[in-house]
Amino acid sequence: MPFLILTILSVIATYAVCRDAQSRGMNAPLWCAIVLCSTMLLLPVYLVMRRRATG
Repeated sequence: MPFLILTILSVIATYAVCRDAQSRGMNAPLWCAIVLCSTMLLLPVYLVMRRRATG
């Protein structure tokens, strides 16, 4: 269940960044890709580190 919540939050954050970048005349697809990829890459790192800290 926490993974689903984090995935939904990631999609919402990516959408918000995409809209904001587009409204400011920036490269919206690039910023969307950066936010989405960084979330996808950092989430597993967090989950691994969290497991080590709790057990």
